[in-house]
Amino acid sequence: MMKLDIKLETKKEIIREYRLDEIIHDDIIKANVAFTLQYVHFNLDLLKTYALQKSLRAMTCKQLLINTFSVLEGIMFGAALTFQMQCNEIETCRDPCELYLRKDMTDFIRFDEIRSYLRRIGALDFSEQGKHFIVAAKDLRNNIHIGKTLEVESENMDYSVEFIDESLSTIREVSNALANFIENHDDENQQYCLAGRFRRQTKQQMG
Repeated sequence: MMKLDIKLETKKEIIREYRLDEIIHDDIIKANVAFTLQYVHFNLDLLKTYALQKSLRAMTCKQLLINTFSVLEGIMFGAALTFQMQCNEIETCRDPCELYLRKDMTDFIRFDEIRSYLRRIGALDFSEQGKHFIVAAKDLRNNIHIGKTLEVESENMDYSVEFIDESLSTIREVSNALANFIENHDDENQQYCLAGRFRRQTKQQMG
């Protein structure tokens, strides 16, 4: 049996690298995000280390792009849930979160809804690279079925190691922005949730 010369990062290393403990308080979501990132990192190293057939590289990259978009959704949903959990625990919060996540976690919540919420409260903004990844990854996810593709998939320029690297950079950008938002708007008095305190400060600055 051939031994692969690739180091597998641990769950703790992934959580630390992407600051997941600071962003996501739900242990199940955090674990799923970390495990998926482990999978992406391992396969990305595999693609960089070994020469695979063009079609195998393209299909592996396609799967990894789907995984990275799922990770981005998980991080943003986990952050929004963290904000709401905090808001629900503060009885004196007079400015509740604008996004009310459904109690039933199986209910579908649109990615754009969560992204819009995080941007409205000032917790997140995307660079041009991040915007490019969001558009490309959403198109990929929405056209995953072979019958919907308009080209030979091995020729798709987005199915590349470079784009996977770009995707992971976007995820780090998002996780850092969310963690910094939490850190910068922490308040020992706990009179308002993170989103509420941010909007109050913004109103005071404007008024």
